[in-house]
Amino acid sequence: MEKKMDDIKTSISGELVIGLDFNGRKHKNFTIGLATVKDTFEAQKEGGKDQYKIYLALIARRIEKLGGILKENINAELLLNLYDIDLEIILEKQKALDGSFDSFREQFEATEKVSTSTS
Repeated sequence: MEKKMDDIKTSISGELVIGLDFNGRKHKNFTIGLATVKDTFEAQKEGGKDQYKIYLALIARRIEKLGGILKENINAELLLNLYDIDLEIILEKQKALDGSFDSFREQFEATEKVSTSTS
């Protein structure tokens, strides 16, 4: 079955086990999306030379929703307050989303090879 660009998921949702405390409330539901070039660039600026902070900054930029927390408040510093199990859940969802895009990319590259070899 051929996948089309419209079939690609650009975000995926999940729920944290413990949740993130913010402004006196636990926030559990989240949505994470694909990274843009700008997300990667800004995360590198934010993280400086600290690879872990760059990584967290990129995850923070990819999170589209985290409970009722405003997007502008979601950053690497905030994510440092996550419990390990909750970070693992976010990373699993991120991996699933990235994997769905990778399968589309593989199919696209295979289609491109076929079309250039028949030209």
